[in-house]
Amino acid sequence: MSSAHKYFFPLDDVTVFLFTNKPEKAPKPQPGQKLVLKHMPFLKWPFSSMERFGALTNQSELFMTYDYVYQNDIDYLYQSYVCDEYLGDLVGGLHPGANCRMGDVSLPFDRNSASLAYVKNEETLFYYHGSQFGGRPGNVLHLAETCRRNIDLDAKNNQHARVDDESHLNRYFVDHPANKTFTKSYVFVDENYANGKMYNPCWWQVIIHRNKGNTNDWRQNPR
Repeated sequence: MSSAHKYFFPLDDVTVFLFTNKPEKAPKPQPGQKLVLKHMPFLKWPFSSMERFGALTNQSELFMTYDYVYQNDIDYLYQSYVCDEYLGDLVGGLHPGANCRMGDVSLPFDRNSASLAYVKNEETLFYYHGSQFGGRPGNVLHLAETCRRNIDLDAKNNQHARVDDESHLNRYFVDHPANKTFTKSYVFVDENYANGKMYNPCWWQVIIHRNKGNTNDWRQNPR
């Protein structure tokens, strides 16, 4: 919260929406920082992550009153200013652990044709990190509504995407290409992630995605 207040559009009118199952433990806003708490029920991983789309769609009427809407994970740490370069109609960030090459079968796209997150080998190019997307409210809400619907339909058909909500996000970006894609500098993985090895030591750290102790890494435990 403090790093966002310092670096995330510091000269603009920004409202932070914090979705949590423990609003009483939420940090107090910084002086001058607008903070809105939204209660969410406790869900085990990965369903807590997958519910991000529902959280957005449930606030669609409110979010449509803003110029831009961005969804970022709570374990982000802003290290440098994020300003106008972040603005776009629909934006996403490259996954720091993926080498993005057309048809690269090593990328963790969902290859199960029974899932609505399914991506063919010839469709692949950029693999996006699930922690970050945004843009104009109408585009972001369409993304959220589509992914939420597909997750629900998968569940009814006893399907679960390979990398949960991230798989559905990447399917969406195949069908609706982002007009701006951020480099790994904007999803810089904490050095303690993945057994102490950094995926991207050569990238400038604009936003660090800090280690949350989740060892369910697709490279180590492919699903």
